[in-house]
This record gives sequence, structure tokens and C-alpha cells, in this order.
Amino acid sequence: MDWRYWLYLVFTNCCYLVFKNRWRRTLAGDQGAVPLRSLRALAKDKQIPVKEVSDFSSTDFESQLREMKVDVLAIRIGSILTNRVLDIPTECTICVHSSLLPSFKGIAGEFHALRTKQAPIGSTIFRVNPSLDAGPPLAYVQIERDEHQSVFSHMIRNNTAAGQLMLDLLNTQSVLEPATKLKLPESYFSWPKRAHMTGFRKQGLRLITASETFALMRSAFF
Repeated sequence: MDWRYWLYLVFTNCCYLVFKNRWRRTLAGDQGAVPLRSLRALAKDKQIPVKEVSDFSSTDFESQLREMKVDVLAIRIGSILTNRVLDIPTECTICVHSSLLPSFKGIAGEFHALRTKQAPIGSTIFRVNPSLDAGPPLAYVQIERDEHQSVFSHMIRNNTAAGQLMLDLLNTQSVLEPATKLKLPESYFSWPKRAHMTGFRKQGLRLITASETFALMRSAFF
């Protein structure tokens, strides 16, 4: 991974960790300049139990899912689940991916799409199978592409749109039916490399702006 993207991840994730662990942050609101929400706070507000899991392939995790009698398991994790876990939900397991599949499978979907001229940016909800990002798509949402805005801005807008898409999908379909696949070129990318970042910067693109940096810090610390 290029060091500049690594620093970007360290900064944004540290800000969120500070926000999440602040003792006075008891409700999930938008008190700061960047909309940050804590899933723990949201769950507490809705009286939904929260459990920490370090190994998604562990027998303890499988037992917990079976006890909950899960219908649909929604995930957003960077690991491949075992067939044993995928067989537990009565309907299916679904995942949110930050690109319009089959384009930009893998990691850092918004970054790779933004550095690729004219590539559409958005999210896909798909039915999970044992292959990485290869299950049938269930729903898509596309956001506006704007080279004048940062990767951070695109990620915020894309995550917000994906959350609404998930809500709409689960509220309207008791049985999740495959959607028509988009006619986009198939591609896969891992973490941004030095060549990716160099080309990205030559296009005048930014990971995060100075104003967004201070706004994120304000949201996290104050």
C-alpha cells in the first residue's frame, strides 16, 4: 500500500475510534461537522444487542447466529466466510460492496473508480457465495462523480447511499431476487500502490481536503 493512502486510512480510522470511544457520546447524532454515527449507539438506542467477534469462522460465532435464528445476514467485512456460516441464514447472506460490480472488485472501490476516467461510482448489494465479490447482485446505487471532490467525500456519499439502498431492499423484498447485471468491465484492485497514487495526484485528485480534515477532527473530538 502506498504510504499516502496508509496515512489517510490511519487518520480517518483514528478519528472514528476517538468518536466511538468518547464516554459522553451516548446517542447517535450529527453533533459535529462531518456526519459520524456509532453503530453501538444506534443499537443501544434501539435495544439491539451488540457482540464483538474476532473470528467469523469460530464455532462460538456460528452458535450465536443459530441461536438468533437469522433470516438474512448482512455483512461488510474483509474476510471470506465459511460455507458453514453461509448456510445458517434461512434466506441468504448479503454484502455491501463500494463499487458497481463487476467493476472494481476488491478494496478501495471509490479511490480506484475516481482515478479511472469516466468510471461510474456507487455501491452494490450482492448475495454472498464462497468466491470474493462474485455472488449475484441484488441492487445497485450510483452516486454523482465529481473530480473536484475528494475520495473522502465520495466515500461519505457512497456509504450513505448504500445504507439507504440496504434499507429499501430489506423493506420491500421478503425473498431477495437477483438484479440484472450491469454491463461494466470486470476489474479487481487491492490497496492503492505507489503508481496508483502518483497517477491519482497527477490528475489533480485528492484523498481528503484540508477543510474536510479539520471538519472530521471537529466531529471526532468535540
